[in-house]
Amino acid sequence: MCGIAGYYLKRNHLHPTNKITALLDPIRSRGPDDEGVCLISTEKKNSKLYRTDRTVSSLTDRYPSFTDRSSLIEHDLALVHTRFAIIDLSVAGHQPFVTQDGGMVLIFNGEIYNYLELKEEL
Repeated sequence: MCGIAGYYLKRNHLHPTNKITALLDPIRSRGPDDEGVCLISTEKKNSKLYRTDRTVSSLTDRYPSFTDRSSLIEHDLALVHTRFAIIDLSVAGHQPFVTQDGGMVLIFNGEIYNYLELKEEL
């Protein structure tokens, strides 16, 4: 079972370290295998992915740390995910998911039991 958390602010904010940590701490036991953070500016319509100290090691070079203030974007929305990998153990399951154009961000908690049938159909 994964962990999902997030927040929405009334205005853009730059330094979320304490807020993100406060969201992560209570859900870390739900997802010990990986973690990810996405900060979103609804005003500027952009998003950026970040890692935590528990992000899968093969992805640490891809994402800056959310504790590195120099890489943070101003944002008003944050999504946080802790992953408990059961079926898909690959890094392809790292979340939050972001579309290539950055227009959509998704976090998902659950398991799609008929994924093999769906894969054949799609």
